Order: sequence, then structure tokens, then C-alpha cells
Amino acid sequence: MQAKAKSQSQLISIQILRAVAALSVVTGHTINEIHQVGVPYPELPFNFGIGVDIFFIVSGFVMVLTSGKLVTRPGASLEFMRRRIIRVVPLYWFYTTGMLLALLLFPTQLNHSTTTFQQVACSFLFLPCVSAYGNYQPVLSLGWTLNYEMFFYVLLLSRWLGVQPTPGFYASGDCCWRRWCWAL
Repeated sequence: MQAKAKSQSQLISIQILRAVAALSVVTGHTINEIHQVGVPYPELPFNFGIGVDIFFIVSGFVMVLTSGKLVTRPGASLEFMRRRIIRVVPLYWFYTTGMLLALLLFPTQLNHSTTTFQQVACSFLFLPCVSAYGNYQPVLSLGWTLNYEMFFYVLLLSRWLGVQPTPGFYASGDCCWRRWCWAL
């Protein structure tokens, strides 16, 4: 009984981390929007982008925790990927398509109104790509986080199937991350 209570308290701490991350990200985006419309706002001595890092850490932890029970079941790895794809892809493609429509219909109302075929294709395939503005980001700019989520899923699946990714595979994710950060 004590083990279950300890496990639940640990998961509550993960939920607290999620809440801190969410508040951090929302606050950071809000401050950014306030600056963009020209409202004076004092600079705060805190990097609200840390919330994204917390989300990635929590997400990785939860994926490993929840998938650990499935490793020994036949076909579980493909079922895991199928569930991830069903959960992520349709909604992301819907909003990416919506952004493409907005680019066509309201280009003057957007911060970035130019895209390339390569960026569109990479966006739908969750691959990093340089935008027309020189940044590593998909058409739906906030989708960059899903590129990393999908990379993590592929990494987890490959390990699950017993495939040892090459150092170049790991480096490609790290390289894209660093280039995205430098583009900011």
C-alpha cells in the first residue's frame, strides 16, 4: 500500500512540473505578444522558455514509464507508434493546413507570409527544415516541438525493436535542436 502511495505522490510531482511548464510557456508567449503590439512591459529576470525543456523532460519520462510494460508484448511497439500517430498527426496536419490557408488568404496579417514547397513537405513529415526566413521551423511554427516528439518516438521505437541508432542519428536531433536555438 505504501509503494502505491509513493508512486502516486511521484506522479503528482510530475503533474506539478507539467503545470509549472505550462504556466511558464503561456507567460512567455503572453509577454512576447505584449511586446509585439507595443505595450510597455518590464523585462523579467526569468527565461520562460525553460517550460519547453521541462515539457520535453516530463514527456520523455512519461513515455518511458508508460511504455515499459509493453516491451515484452508481441506487436506492442507498433501499437505504441500507431497510437502516437493517431494522437498527434491528424490534429497537427489540420492546423498546418489551416496555417497554409491563412498564408494564402491573409498573407498581410501574418508575421511570416512566405513558405516553400520543401518547408510544407517537411512540416507534414515532421522533419526539420529551413524556412524562407532562415529559421528551422515548420509552416506552423509552434510545431517544432512535435518534430522533436516524433524524433523521440522513432528513437524509442528503434530501441524497442532492438535497432541501435548510429551516432549520426543522435547527432541529427542534437544538430537540429542547436540550429533552432541559434535561429532565435
